[in-house]
This record gives sequence, structure tokens and C-alpha cells, in this order.
Amino acid sequence: MTRTEEEAIAQFHANCVRNEVTGCVEWTKGLFTSGYGALRWKGKIVKAHRLAYELSHGAIEACMCILHACDNPKCCSPDHLRQGTQKENTQDMLSRNRQAAKLTELQVAEIRTKYASISDLTYAVLGAQYGVSNVTICKIVRYKIWKHLAASEN
Repeated sequence: MTRTEEEAIAQFHANCVRNEVTGCVEWTKGLFTSGYGALRWKGKIVKAHRLAYELSHGAIEACMCILHACDNPKCCSPDHLRQGTQKENTQDMLSRNRQAAKLTELQVAEIRTKYASISDLTYAVLGAQYGVSNVTICKIVRYKIWKHLAASEN
């Protein structure tokens, strides 16, 4: 390990502070819009909790997520992190009722109505209007999500 890497690791740890109430070691610098810590590491923008896991436990296996036992996206405590599959991450999120409800039922109905009535409207434009991804808009329009809102309710 070069001196520069040692300094970078020390700087990383200096940007994490223990929350005495929760026991989490929280990232104190920039955040992704998702709430996860964001930093530049070896020329790439990475998630702080993933780097914390790698520094403590070694390389992350291909296609694996890093799951938080504490449900705190800013947490970088190696004791709160573990590897898991995307399916495990989703099951964990659902079992703890952590799925974000960024849209209301009324907004979903509006999205479907707008998309059906405006011929040149794109998923990207609607996503920007409602603060969600174009993939989310596509899933809404195609009834892959928000299925409980039947077409007749729109």
C-alpha cells in the first residue's frame, strides 16, 4: 500500500463519525440522492458503505449488494454491513417496510393519463416531472407496478 493510499484511507475514516445513539458510523460528506454516502475513490464515484465494507472485509463478490442491518444508508460501520444478493436486499427492504413511496396514487393516475393522451411524451420527461426514473415511469405505464390502481380508476 502506498503512502497515498494510506492517507486516502485515513481521510475516509476521518469523514465518518460514530452516532452514539444508534451505534452507526455515519458518512459526513456528500450523499447520493438515495441518501447513501458518495465519494471519489481511485478516480471513480463510489458508495461510502461499499468502500467501508471492502476496507474491512475485502473485495465484494461480483453482482453482490452490501446490506445494512441498521437501515441507515449513511452508515459505514463494518459491523452493520454484509454481502447479499439483490433478492435478499429487496426482501429485507420489504420485510422492514422501507420501500420509498415517492409517488401518490393521484400522481400515478396522472402519469398514466398524461402518457396515454400526449403522443410525443417520453418516459424521461415524465420521470423528470415527477422526480423518478424513466424506468419507474415505464413500469407504471405498463402496470408492472402500482397494479392495484386499475385502468378504470384513472
